[in-house]
Amino acid sequence: MKVLVVMYWAWFAISVVVLAGRAMRRIFGRSDLLPAATPPGPTAGSVLMDSLAPRVQERAAWAVADTTWAPIAESASESATVVRTTRQPARSTIAGARTTLADALAGVAMPADLAPLTLVNGADMIRRAVFATTSTTLERVDAEVLAELERLGYDLDRVGPHASLARRGDGALALRFQVIGPQPKKGPANANYPTAPAGSVVLDVELA
Repeated sequence: MKVLVVMYWAWFAISVVVLAGRAMRRIFGRSDLLPAATPPGPTAGSVLMDSLAPRVQERAAWAVADTTWAPIAESASESATVVRTTRQPARSTIAGARTTLADALAGVAMPADLAPLTLVNGADMIRRAVFATTSTTLERVDAEVLAELERLGYDLDRVGPHASLARRGDGALALRFQVIGPQPKKGPANANYPTAPAGSVVLDVELA
């Protein structure tokens, strides 16, 4: 009797183990019961690139804003082509830039042997200059200087016996002609032009 009881429980235990094994194989053998794969999250590199993208776009916008567009013709028979060039401000657009006396007198051939005078108060050669000659008369210097300015496109207005205003574009020149008197015993012949020789003709020109 005891032998039968032992055999029964041994058979029961073996049956439970076999059934449990079959059940486990059925459960873990089904793909639909496996946990679904999750997509990988953002990496450190992708997060860094996403954060830098607005800055890269902003730098690109600055680079485009720092250019200007100018048309050029590739040949005489072709139409103008638009090209991009680096912006270079022209001299006339620079803040604070002004026309100097040298700019205004560019191209002038001073007649009658007129030469610059030095040591004249206020004659800085930037806005004002003084010239003198001893080779001709006041009338001839006056006429020849005005003719030279008229040749360069200046419009002339007589404002005194030997004083004129020459205009061109937005600029103007004030011109005064005079004769230096005789040499005194002491001091210069003319205190305003201390280096001018006695009897010379002086041209005083200034940006107006």
